[in-house]
Amino acid sequence: TKESEKLEFSQLLSWSRDIGLGMNYLHEEAPVAVIHRDLKSKNVVICSDFTLKICDFGASRFFGETIVMTITGTYPWMAPELIQGLPTSELCDVYSFGVVLWEMLTREVPFKGLQGFQVAWVVVENGERPTIPECCPGRFSSLMRRCWSSTVSERPSFYDIIGELNSMMSDDDLGATTNHFLGSKEEWKSDIEEKRKELQEKEKEL
Repeated sequence: TKESEKLEFSQLLSWSRDIGLGMNYLHEEAPVAVIHRDLKSKNVVICSDFTLKICDFGASRFFGETIVMTITGTYPWMAPELIQGLPTSELCDVYSFGVVLWEMLTREVPFKGLQGFQVAWVVVENGERPTIPECCPGRFSSLMRRCWSSTVSERPSFYDIIGELNSMMSDDDLGATTNHFLGSKEEWKSDIEEKRKELQEKEKEL
């Protein structure tokens, strides 16, 4: 959207925090704790006051369901364990949050040009994740990588994510470097394009 193209550090943090607070409510504060399982940009809406709300709970499950769940969700946003149909926890939503954060930072579509089964293959078998440009501010890079850890227990909770985002708000240097990053896409979008071409070449082998 045009609004997303204008995104700056303060709005990026505010929206990231809105999502984090919403997901933390589902996981920790709702009357019945819920795993969303399909958190993605299309399931986040901008309200009239420019806050974000999470929607579309069609794939959700309650905590405590120990059965192996059927595959649901949209592959570029799905955690490896969810793609594989393994038992899942609330931390699959943390993985998805990392992808949504990547979208806001890059204004790109994750794994653009690959079909669903191809995304599933490169994520699970090759350990691929959305490409983080080298010049992306380190605190954001670190947060996304932790969200995307293949070792589920290494992913932060949304409570921890909110704490990290709150800490970022008072980091003036991070604000300056992030605004520079957000405004200089021409300088780093080739990082994403090159990886996209590499993955498309791998896709031909599937």
